[in-house]
Amino acid sequence: MHKEGLYLGMNAKPWQGIEDISATQKYPLEAYFDDMYGRRFRYAKNGAGALVAGDLVQGPILGGATTTEQTVAIIGAQTAAGNKKIPVATLTTTQAVGVFDEGWAAFEDTSAVATYLRRIKTQPALVHTTWVDAYLELYEALPIQLETTDFVAMITNRFKGIIQAVAATLTGPGLGGVCCPVTAEYYCWVQTRGVFGLHIKDGVMTIGMGFQVGATTAATPASMTELLFGQQFGYALMAGADEGAGIVMLQCE
Repeated sequence: MHKEGLYLGMNAKPWQGIEDISATQKYPLEAYFDDMYGRRFRYAKNGAGALVAGDLVQGPILGGATTTEQTVAIIGAQTAAGNKKIPVATLTTTQAVGVFDEGWAAFEDTSAVATYLRRIKTQPALVHTTWVDAYLELYEALPIQLETTDFVAMITNRFKGIIQAVAATLTGPGLGGVCCPVTAEYYCWVQTRGVFGLHIKDGVMTIGMGFQVGATTAATPASMTELLFGQQFGYALMAGADEGAGIVMLQCE
């Protein structure tokens, strides 16, 4: 995987530009760079649907999980402090191999009511309810011993399997927008902050007013004066008419 240009602060332009897509992965998911204009971009993998330039996008539904969100999973067996391989079973539905690769896990020590977050490196198939020698492999070891009375919550990487932001009520975290058409399952950059151009839908935009996804049309904005629900993506830099182009300031991180 090509590493040059993975700015993490930025000292070089990435080889895959902000209006380029790729069938193969060039950078780690969620890696970012800032351009000279203060815009931030994070590397992502598109989901099963094509995207249009200017689309607002969100993370996958159900926290990226199969069938049921894994808000709580089970520690399968006692494991000593310092381990990177943690025995886990799911509380609800079986999860396929690799679903949570490059995702995140929050481990709760119930005796101390303390929680530790770790990035997931690899994940085998996780069986429902019963632990059958399945381990989450982490990039960093946990500093605590885990018991079968402890718990773990898991999400996939939020930039893995992105989709058009769902109208009215998001089903995943709002991430920002894309600057070019993106083929299904291809890799791309998502702009998360800074000046961004998009198509206005579901009502006029009010200058200086925060905006969210509209009530009826996916991936398009509506002023917070029009609706009173949903995650705010940023604020409008200009007044804009319905069914016209607009310029906004993204503030998704």
